Amino acid sequence: MKNSEETAISIPEHIKALMLGGWTEYRSLSEEDQKVFDKALNGLVGVQYTPIAVATQVVNGVNYSFFCNAQIVIPNSPNQAAMISVHLSTKGDADISNITMPLPR
Repeated sequence: MKNSEETAISIPEHIKALMLGGWTEYRSLSEEDQKVFDKALNGLVGVQYTPIAVATQVVNGVNYSFFCNAQIVIPNSPNQAAMISVHLSTKGDADISNITMPLPR
């Protein structure tokens, strides 16, 4: 569902400097991280995801692991934790790889 008019997102310099294959620690989102998140989730409906922290891994592009607050879009639904994996390709395409919502113990 990617719009051909969308602009490509470049890989941020602080991510390019990381060692290939290693994950960063979780940190607050930068403006670029938020753009990647927004682009990947564009058009996704049913759950409102709010990213809280992100970790990144340089591969053939960049993998993002977003720790999020999730709320199903129905009245009085509870908040849940969610992990969203996104891949940013070297061409600037941002695609969701996985969404998990762990059950409370």
